Amino acid sequence: MNRDKVLVVGGYGKVGGSLCRRLGERLPGKVICAGRSLQKAEKFAATTNGRVLPMKLDAGLPLQPEQLEEVRLVVMCLDQSEPAIAKLCAELGIHYIDISAQHDILSRIEQYDESARKSGAVLALSVGLAPGMTNLLAKKAASSLDKVDGIDIAIMLGLGEEHGDAAIDWTLDQLQTGFGHGRKFRLGGDLGSRKAYRFDFSDQHVLPRTLGASEARTFLCFDSKLVTAGISLAKRTGLLRALRLPSVRRLAKSALKRIKLGSDRFAIQVEASGAKAGKARTFSYAAEGSNEGEMTAQIASAVSESIYEGVYPGGVYHIEQLFDWDDIIRRAGNEGLEWRSV
Repeated sequence: MNRDKVLVVGGYGKVGGSLCRRLGERLPGKVICAGRSLQKAEKFAATTNGRVLPMKLDAGLPLQPEQLEEVRLVVMCLDQSEPAIAKLCAELGIHYIDISAQHDILSRIEQYDESARKSGAVLALSVGLAPGMTNLLAKKAASSLDKVDGIDIAIMLGLGEEHGDAAIDWTLDQLQTGFGHGRKFRLGGDLGSRKAYRFDFSDQHVLPRTLGASEARTFLCFDSKLVTAGISLAKRTGLLRALRLPSVRRLAKSALKRIKLGSDRFAIQVEASGAKAGKARTFSYAAEGSNEGEMTAQIASAVSESIYEGVYPGGVYHIEQLFDWDDIIRRAGNEGLEWRSV
């Protein structure tokens, strides 16, 4: 049996569609765009001149092994309530990549490490912007230290970016528990310094284990300073609790989809503090670009190609356990991305 296909679940969505196009150029006729709607998958595939193939697949329903008999790699571009496909891939020896930011799902996939090691499957997690680029930049900063005490990560997202329902729902959920303590970060360039607030991105749970840091913290701000300050005020005064009401949540979700209050720029800054040669040191890097969804697709494409073509020991890994910043950015093409030491 020749396993040479790449199955992209959620392949006609924003990130999935861009990823399918990129991989289709590299592996024409071997990339499958999969989703619940066969009509949407066929419509998308028709725009690729045969480079991408359509398939009906509902990630919420049980998947049969025969559906993956020609698949070498699965890329999950959907948020899931159950990581059943990852579990099946680990058992069958099929490589798997997940771009999700859901820490609970990623931690459950980590439990399939033993199965993946036995079958030879590589399950790569934290593949995207945050987590993903943030993990790799944290690794670059931490590698300059002999001992890593703390890693602080700031993420600036553009309010003009178009996001899908799942991303908006996740952000609204996290706003109710996050946006607590704030601190300033030097994003550099014309962005200058920005105040960002604690936010529960999954990388802060992972990096202490993978990079040996005593602690990792993540912070969030938006490209509009006014909106960032307004959300912080709403958090302090308890107004964000209103998002628990279905009517308020629907209104907020609709506003985020229709009203563009900023640009599509994003930026990240990572600080790693600790000791080098017996002295306290801090190393910091920043990166910025535009179109978070497209950048996620670039990173996912670079990781997909590396795993598809390369040979890695089976197991469950986060992106920084397999790759370095320089390697992935070079393979991704460094399109529209600027990064620097700050």
